[in-house]
Amino acid sequence: MLLPDGKLVDRSQVIASARRLAQLNQIEAVLVGDGWQIFRDGHIYLQELINS
Repeated sequence: MLLPDGKLVDRSQVIASARRLAQLNQIEAVLVGDGWQIFRDGHIYLQELINS
């Protein structure tokens, strides 16, 4: 889940960035500033984020 729109400067840029990252199959960890950290299979979670 993305941050609420009120906390984002440009939602379209966030989505585009997440799409680029989701294409990198070697990503394991996703360390976020707000929410739960992911320490393995990060690319799978990024793909799920894009598909939601």
